[in-house]
Amino acid sequence: MENKFLELAQKIQSIAQIGLTYVNSPYDEERYAELRKISFEMMSLLSNTPVEKIHDLFEHEKGYQTPKVDVRGIIFRGDKMLLVQEKSDNRWTPPGGWAEIGLTPYENVCKEIREEAGLETKAIRLLAALDKKCYAHPPTPWYSYKLFILCEETGGKLEAGMETLNAQFFGINELPELSIDRITNEQIELMFEYRNKPAKFFNKYIIINSFKINKSNERRYCNFVCRGTGTGHQYSNQLCNKNLFELWVYCNRYSWWIQKLIS
Repeated sequence: MENKFLELAQKIQSIAQIGLTYVNSPYDEERYAELRKISFEMMSLLSNTPVEKIHDLFEHEKGYQTPKVDVRGIIFRGDKMLLVQEKSDNRWTPPGGWAEIGLTPYENVCKEIREEAGLETKAIRLLAALDKKCYAHPPTPWYSYKLFILCEETGGKLEAGMETLNAQFFGINELPELSIDRITNEQIELMFEYRNKPAKFFNKYIIINSFKINKSNERRYCNFVCRGTGTGHQYSNQLCNKNLFELWVYCNRYSWWIQKLIS
């Protein structure tokens, strides 16, 4: 119930902010400002945060309010996942933070990993986009989405950063105390499930775009759709230039292999 009231407070704040952006009447402006003040007081009570701090958080927010985006880098070494210990609460989380303007989600997460764990990485794929309200996080003023991005190491040295005390790899049965404002046990389990049962993260229909091939030094591009329903099923597809190639997709529990034959 507490989270429901917080969600209502966030909606009131959002409506008030939008109203203050587009208002034409000084009387309406006063009403929207009062609504915003009420939303701050509600958030303060529900999140145990001083109302002055809530006011400071939103003071420079202008225009149509949208959810904030949190990115988290998921890196495995064998059956262990990278976590960093935050200075702010001495608890552990996958490296990450608020997405910065001017950087793509992949660029953001690689930057966060470098700053918090000392590793150079390459972002591989988005594992999950989660709404924070659907998980057991403590109440916060922000409405936010969480992006979990699989990354692989390319260099660097594992070490703590300016905002972290430590960086280590942990197995699913040896997890330290988690920073639940940033990560929950359920989300950690979901990431390990990806590692152990990756087939669950593949859609029934996998869309592959801009598959590049070369024939007689000529570069061609095409789009095609592969349907995978289990081990041993094969499908050919000729959506590209006439009889240019045939495609076989072999799908098993853990991997996709694509093989092409150029005619």
